Amino acid sequence: MKGSLRGALIAMGILTALSTLFGCTDGRPGPDDDGEEGTEGVGPAAVDNESGIVSFRYAYDGSIGGNNHSYTVTVQDGTATFAYESMEHYDYGTMEMALPADFPEQLEALYKQCRVATWNGYHKYNSWVSDGEGFSLDIRFADGESLAASGSNAFPDGYGSFVAGLRELFAPYVQQLLDEQRQAKVDEGLHGTLTSILATFTGGGPYGTQEVHVLIMAEGVRDRNYDVRVVNADGEYFPEDVTEWRAVPDEVIDFPAVQAMVEQYGLITWYDWDKASDDPDAEWFQLSLDFSGEGDEEGMVLNAMGTAHPEGYDEFRAAFLTWLAKTVAAAKALPE
Repeated sequence: MKGSLRGALIAMGILTALSTLFGCTDGRPGPDDDGEEGTEGVGPAAVDNESGIVSFRYAYDGSIGGNNHSYTVTVQDGTATFAYESMEHYDYGTMEMALPADFPEQLEALYKQCRVATWNGYHKYNSWVSDGEGFSLDIRFADGESLAASGSNAFPDGYGSFVAGLRELFAPYVQQLLDEQRQAKVDEGLHGTLTSILATFTGGGPYGTQEVHVLIMAEGVRDRNYDVRVVNADGEYFPEDVTEWRAVPDEVIDFPAVQAMVEQYGLITWYDWDKASDDPDAEWFQLSLDFSGEGDEEGMVLNAMGTAHPEGYDEFRAAFLTWLAKTVAAAKALPE
């Protein structure tokens, strides 16, 4: 099965991050040991390079499920090119675009403002932390000089301010690239055969307090391919709460029926939807549909989430929960 369930990865990442915050360590450091090992770098004696940046790469390495990403800028013949990669958007691959003529100057200003020159040669890691985050930075200048720094749960002075500045500087270009790639995926349309459904509806607004959690995979992917939980059933679709985790054959699940709904309600336009509503009581939803390719056909994963709802949400939600209620009843009728 091609593709993966981003929601499941995000959940794993959150748990890992929490464990890190609360001291996910291999042992207890001594009173004079902060766990950091490695080299500090040049330090305050460093002098800013004034010749101009011709190559820049910053990479962030997060915990499992975190948004590992990198910014790469190359300046050649007066033209700056930006390449962006993101684990959160792995399906887009490497995204590239030309940058405004003054972008290298803005990047150099940030380099000087945060005294990044002092980081050259910084390579440290924290031996007490078994998970967390890290970074690497490589800069090459027009005069042939270069700068390199990296850290794993250890960071040089001013790192937070520098990264905040980077994110602000790159944000509009990252968004432009994501918008372009998302539209390209929408234009490409659905392809492949639905073989996995992850769906969550956590009630709010007009939907009440009902919660629906679904993880259903094609038969044979795992022993128990059918995992459905309904909490606070209100009778609209389910007469009582549901907790099911078992093996169910594909003919009972009827994946083609859900794929037909996806096409009917135009869910391809939901591709990578991730928006929040101004209403704090709005229902939160998450959808990850895995379409497997056959032969030379490439599969795809359609992900959407948020408390702001895309066009056709109410109609698809009603059709999906009607299908789910029917599927739950058919699964319950199967022998144990």
